[in-house]
Amino acid sequence: MKISYDPEADVLAITLREVRPERGQQVTAGLVLMFDEDGEVVRMEILDASKHVDGQPLIVALELLAPEAALTGSR
Repeated sequence: MKISYDPEADVLAITLREVRPERGQQVTAGLVLMFDEDGEVVRMEILDASKHVDGQPLIVALELLAPEAALTGSR
């Protein structure tokens, strides 16, 4: 997973898998989901991120809620 922020475009992107998206869909104002050829979400984009993200979009915290799931690879 990769999280990136483009300050010029003010877009925060969360890439779940590094595959070329086949299509995108704006699901609500400011949130675009990108799908692969199987219809699985591979990327999320938050438009006008500085208006939606509390604090600085460049400061990211990762919280692991279920450490045992991450270690075994289960979902």
